[in-house]
Amino acid sequence: MDINLSKFPEEVVEALAWPFDFAIREIPNDPFWFSVRPKMSLTPIAGEGAGGIYATVDNTGEILFVDSEGAGSIVAPTLEAFILILVCHPYWRDLLKFSGSGSLQEMRRTLPLAEREYFEHQREAVGLADSLRTALHLPDKRDMVDVLHASVTSSEQKIQLLAPDGSKLRSLFNKFTAMNNPAWRRMAEQSAAPNGGPATPAGKSGVTEGPPSVS
Repeated sequence: MDINLSKFPEEVVEALAWPFDFAIREIPNDPFWFSVRPKMSLTPIAGEGAGGIYATVDNTGEILFVDSEGAGSIVAPTLEAFILILVCHPYWRDLLKFSGSGSLQEMRRTLPLAEREYFEHQREAVGLADSLRTALHLPDKRDMVDVLHASVTSSEQKIQLLAPDGSKLRSLFNKFTAMNNPAWRRMAEQSAAPNGGPATPAGKSGVTEGPPSVS
């Protein structure tokens, strides 16, 4: 399915901008302060609150994200896949930050902890995520971790992102693990079952409140 950003209804544009931090109308003035090897054509499609940029790789349709702090990677194979990552895992950058340098297993370990923390603070995202699925006719996928992991992993094999001084930008994968986050470590300990095994952490399925529909 092709998704055309220019045809998004206003309520969809607003929902993507907040709380999902994909701001179609807030592209930075100098979006491509970095360069790409091999050279390729990019089209900026959205900004994010801290000054990062989302762009489409024109010849493949892949989605590139570069933050304002010198890190970037391909994050999805298509725009539809990336919007699914947003609505399934609005905390997706935490999955990468606490991935233990790119471990899928560590990303899955982080998932329930990041999910629980996010939806405790952004309860409105639950209803908006489901409304965006309906408004954009997205497939009913609820887990895009493998797609995110594969995209960032393959990014390093396909392209190099370079700063103006020629230095290489960092990958969006970071070395931290879930247990490096003190709040998550406490959360995991508190969620332990009486017999010492891990209980299923509370995630967005336990949140019942949501805002008006965007459909």
